[in-house]
Amino acid sequence: MPQASFHTVVPGDTLARIARANDLSLKALEDMNPQIHDPARIHPGDKVWLSPAEARAEVHGDAFVGHVAAPQNDGYQPVTLEQLRSIFPVTSRSKLQSMLGPINRAMNEFEINTPARQRAFLAQVGHESMGLQRTREFASGRAYEGRSDLGNTQPGDGRRFRGRGLLQITGRANYARMGKALDLNLLRHPELLEQPLNAARSAAQFWQSRGLNELADEGRFTKITRRINGGLRGQADRVKYLRRAERAIP
Repeated sequence: MPQASFHTVVPGDTLARIARANDLSLKALEDMNPQIHDPARIHPGDKVWLSPAEARAEVHGDAFVGHVAAPQNDGYQPVTLEQLRSIFPVTSRSKLQSMLGPINRAMNEFEINTPARQRAFLAQVGHESMGLQRTREFASGRAYEGRSDLGNTQPGDGRRFRGRGLLQITGRANYARMGKALDLNLLRHPELLEQPLNAARSAAQFWQSRGLNELADEGRFTKITRRINGGLRGQADRVKYLRRAERAIP
């Protein structure tokens, strides 16, 4: 049995080598470390769990969720599963069920707490996440390599800090800011933004910090798109989600 609960990756390490050194099978080690999406790509400083119990605590506990503030509004009216199904009709019920709690928790925390704010928020994240189905962009991130405007100054930053979360946080600098805001080590573990709660909280934190609640109050949906996208890419699709949200959340 392993003597330590985790191993810190050093140059030259592979998962297979770590498994052998700790009397574990490679499959068992991979199963203990679901945060490692590509077993062929581990980096010096990464934490590899050697104990199933410790791994579960890390992945599902506060260390990987970050500090979540107490609810901001005791009178918060949560959206329901049926409302999400009306807004995102092509998304599976099981996927919507898995996102329902995280979305309500995030909207409550970041004061997306009126019908107008909820409708606009869900419409925008719906477009960016393909109906809540994606928390990581399809593209490899190669196009972001060397983008100093995103803070991508180190080799591999483009791929490592590709778009994640329900609003596709992109680039080393933005991951650093979001990690500080959510109390998550996103520079070490950018994949944390793919988890449902972190994906929802990152989107809601961005939304609040950019003044999008106030724009939603004023009904300025086009300006919201510009602040998120920098332009109006996908605006017709965003409006389609908004119209569904208006019917679902009166």
